[in-house]
Amino acid sequence: MSPRWASVAGHTLWFYYLEEHQRPHVAVRGEHRATLDLQTGEILAGQLPPKVHRAIRRFLAAHHDEAMKAWDATQRHEPPDSMG
Repeated sequence: MSPRWASVAGHTLWFYYLEEHQRPHVAVRGEHRATLDLQTGEILAGQLPPKVHRAIRRFLAAHHDEAMKAWDATQRHEPPDSMG
């Protein structure tokens, strides 16, 4: 199961269960697909257009605490609180 967390710039942000072996990250799905580091906003895998990447990075920076809580919840096999 993949908990949907938020929608930004026409893309949906997801947290996946059972990924404790990796640094905190979020999956971006939509017209483009990527995985972003929650601390830096760096693209770890996939590709995003610069405009979409900037919008998601700004969103993650503005909601960093909520993103980390969502990551922690999924690592405990709990659904994260949705950002809408």
